[in-house]
Amino acid sequence: TPSFTEIQKKIRSLNHSALLQQTRQLALEERRISIEFLHHLLELDRRRLFVPKFSSLHEYVVGELGYSDGAAHRRISAMRLLRTVPELEPKLRDGSVNLSTASQVQNFMNAERRIHGLPIRPQVARELVEQISGKSVRETESLLAARSPQVAAALRERPRHIDGQNIHVSIVLRPELQDK
Repeated sequence: TPSFTEIQKKIRSLNHSALLQQTRQLALEERRISIEFLHHLLELDRRRLFVPKFSSLHEYVVGELGYSDGAAHRRISAMRLLRTVPELEPKLRDGSVNLSTASQVQNFMNAERRIHGLPIRPQVARELVEQISGKSVRETESLLAARSPQVAAALRERPRHIDGQNIHVSIVLRPELQDK
């Protein structure tokens, strides 16, 4: 494997046109590999091959594959959306939807299911994928917040460490749970 210095030397020797072309080509290849990786995760999840050593697919992706928590979460969320909406794949391939925005849609749908008790509906997922196509993370967040401010607010409320021992958590309670 070439060293950092060797790679930098090779890249610096490229003319502008070649550097632009190779960078575009690498982006296409990275997206192709990412999609193939998502398909592998789908099959690993289906077979539950992570179970002997890990209690969840997330733990496997972090512990065995070395991804950060956030990177693992984005990939697993995108994989789950891809399972529900196979039409997502060409959008991931052409870059009109990326792992972050796909993950946002899956997280939104999961939160909607928890808060409103609604099942994840494939048709709604397809519509959301179409709506976020070509949108940035911020634009996607805005679109989802407009769809359901309550769900969007719940997604923003994440546990926060407030000192070495305590964590701040906010929850949203449906009226029937509040009555209890």
